[in-house]
Amino acid sequence: MATDDETQLPDEVARLRQRLTQLESLDTSANEHAMLCAAEDLAQLGAFVWNASTKQATWSDGLRRILGISPDTVTSADEAICLAHADDRKRLYRLARLAVRGSEVKPTDFRVIRGDGTILHVIGHLRAVFDEAGALSALQGAIMDVTERRRLESQLLHSQKMEAIGTLAGGVAHDFNNFLQVIEGHADLIRLDPTVPRKTLISVEEISKAIERCQQLTQRLLAFGRKQDGTPTLNEVHSLVGATARMLSRVIGDDVELKLIADPHPCTIRIDPVQFEQVLVNLAVNARDAMPDGGTLEVRVDQIDLGPETSTPLSLAPGMYCRIEVRDTGVGMTESVQARVFEPFFTTKPVGTGTGLGLSTAHGIIHQAGGAIRVSSTLDVGTVFTLLFPISASEQGLARAVVDSRDYPTGNETILLVEDGEDVRSITKDQLERAGYTVLQAPNGETALDLANRHSGPIHLLITDVMMPRMSGPELAGRIQAKRPATCVVFMSGYTERLVLRRTALRSDRVSLHKPFSMQELLTCVREQLDALRQT
Repeated sequence: MATDDETQLPDEVARLRQRLTQLESLDTSANEHAMLCAAEDLAQLGAFVWNASTKQATWSDGLRRILGISPDTVTSADEAICLAHADDRKRLYRLARLAVRGSEVKPTDFRVIRGDGTILHVIGHLRAVFDEAGALSALQGAIMDVTERRRLESQLLHSQKMEAIGTLAGGVAHDFNNFLQVIEGHADLIRLDPTVPRKTLISVEEISKAIERCQQLTQRLLAFGRKQDGTPTLNEVHSLVGATARMLSRVIGDDVELKLIADPHPCTIRIDPVQFEQVLVNLAVNARDAMPDGGTLEVRVDQIDLGPETSTPLSLAPGMYCRIEVRDTGVGMTESVQARVFEPFFTTKPVGTGTGLGLSTAHGIIHQAGGAIRVSSTLDVGTVFTLLFPISASEQGLARAVVDSRDYPTGNETILLVEDGEDVRSITKDQLERAGYTVLQAPNGETALDLANRHSGPIHLLITDVMMPRMSGPELAGRIQAKRPATCVVFMSGYTERLVLRRTALRSDRVSLHKPFSMQELLTCVREQLDALRQT
């Protein structure tokens, strides 16, 4: 006979199984909730439901994280709309009315303001839910935080814009250099005329100086557009800083005082002058932005002897260095910002106002020159950027030889000149003929080939523009040298070296004449090529 315990055992087992099923269901629900929260967090997603009867909104954990709303906050519809940026609220009200009427509402971009005041860019989805009677039951919505995506898109668009500007600058530089070539060429011919008064020659010299400044300006534009590689040369730092000071004054504005303090001892470093200017301008721009109410920007130059204990942490060799301090009286930086200040794309400026590339570019240029840069800053006091460049003991290359403008190399060989710009071709032909050469001229490759085929005598030298319509200079040179192997070639170009390399596969070191070139440079180059040909 069964006992009471034995009789109750099946019922107890059934209750235990039921409880286990309930626990398993609760565990699954908790896991699913955790997985959903994790998915929301990874995708920067959040959802909400607005109940039409209670007029209250329920927020998902993901949406609360995005908007910075505490879990115990209950928000009405009007309060929820107020989280949107003031300029976007009217549009959101209009979309909500469309949804309530049963219209399909497409995803829309708008801005929201977090509890800490941060502005976020989001994409919102909204739809209305109706009961069986057709009355509004609820509004359901989802929001995705796309602030980081918008920032990256903005940086990409900025990079593409700068690339387009750089490409445009390359084309403009070609035409600009051609114009300068014509002016420089005629100035050189005027110098050759013994009847020209001294006052006129003085004016011609001023024209040549202006041409040189225009050429330097073109190089700066190309360097800022990253269309021209740096050319390190020996430079005296005091002269570099002084030459950059005029640009710094324009960059920082009238409410910031610029002070230049230089040690009397000269410092010679090896760096591209345009890149050096770019470094100082980038630092000045950051200093200006750190002083919205004005202040002082101080640039100090001196020498410093770094011992092993000082140079090793900077990955520098011990020795003498030129030290340039760029000091501002701005708002300063926190330690966390200082730790990342040289990272590419890191910026503390609002979205759309900074790329985060200025200081990283400066860092790269300085390290390429064998130097180092460090930063120290105090909040509400200011920031100091310290630049260290190794001092070059050699002064070679600083002095420029003075050449008599009338003492040009001459010759009597035959030269084929190919240039699609009529003005440049004309002045170059005149210069060559003044030096005694016989010149055959052609405006393009096809005409040059025909001229070369019809010419019965030797053609000692081909001078051709690199980039021309229909047939490039390298292609023309190859076809002429196939029939006339003894003909040597001089390439000239008004484009940047990088553009020449990309479009013609011609090594940049084979371009002997970069427009605008002087008559002295032209005739010296021609003579060197012909003399080298004679020795072979």
